[in-house]
Amino acid sequence: MTHITVAVPACNEAERILSHLKALDLAAASVKARVSVYVFANNCRDETAERAAVFHADHADIVVERAELEAPDRTAGAARRLAVLRALVAVPRTDLIVTTDADSEMRPDCLEACRTEIGAGADLVCGTISFSPTPELRHAPGLRRYDRTAGPYADLMRELRFAVDVMCGRQLPGATPHYTTSGACIALTRALHDRIGGLPRVPCGEDRALVRLAEQCGARVSYSRNAHSVVSARLVGRAIGGMADTLCRRLGADDPDCDEAFLTTRAARRAWGAARAAAARGRHPVLPNASRPMRLSEIERELPRMQAFLTSEVRPVLASAAHAASQRVA
Repeated sequence: MTHITVAVPACNEAERILSHLKALDLAAASVKARVSVYVFANNCRDETAERAAVFHADHADIVVERAELEAPDRTAGAARRLAVLRALVAVPRTDLIVTTDADSEMRPDCLEACRTEIGAGADLVCGTISFSPTPELRHAPGLRRYDRTAGPYADLMRELRFAVDVMCGRQLPGATPHYTTSGACIALTRALHDRIGGLPRVPCGEDRALVRLAEQCGARVSYSRNAHSVVSARLVGRAIGGMADTLCRRLGADDPDCDEAFLTTRAARRAWGAARAAAARGRHPVLPNASRPMRLSEIERELPRMQAFLTSEVRPVLASAAHAASQRVA
């Protein structure tokens, strides 16, 4: 039987850890596997570890470890990497490792969705996340402006990424994957973890770095819409560079920096050409990050250019790939 271990890095999460563990226990009840939950209570100055240790789970085994991380390991990326490494030591029979955040609540069918995707051949599964914004966020002019522009631009970048994935065989022609990559909802096989040497050593953005590394080594990545976690929309976070920092920047800046995955049209055209050439040689190209994050005003100017680029150069290639795939099926 598959043994799933959920690695939970937690820092000062006493207020949320019990609801988090209750959600995990419900998810464990719905999965056809043995489940362990490893809580990595690092640098806590509250009762996170104590509350986790006394939580009674009906469907999962709970393991709690306290740790004091020193610089340079006092970062979100290092905490998640160490949580996964120590979880595998604490639960050596683990086949499938899942990472999530201590301020999130996993949906009841999330673990079973991950297990199903792995059983179908995936090496790594990326789920989706959602959060319920506070009134302060919901009505913030800066966020509304950001969503109006950055949302459509993100859709175009996902379409470009999908085209690259189709060219090199990572994805089949069809619907564009959601491409959400969040440490709150990721699963990977132990075999892949050991093959790539664990999660990347980065201070933040470890979730995206993990997927990039997996893609570059030819691993199969699945983007499941059935695996889902609900994350908090707090503005005071626990880690530099996390979601709370991102929300605060978008709230407070007149012209905030945007996602580093957003390329200018010129950079996207170069990356597209390089990816097509690499795929033709049997390699596994991935889109680069921007050399510097664009500001929102730059995204507003770039949006029509990016739309024109995809329409004229990328979508015809995707359409041709879809047609060829349908002919093979026929």
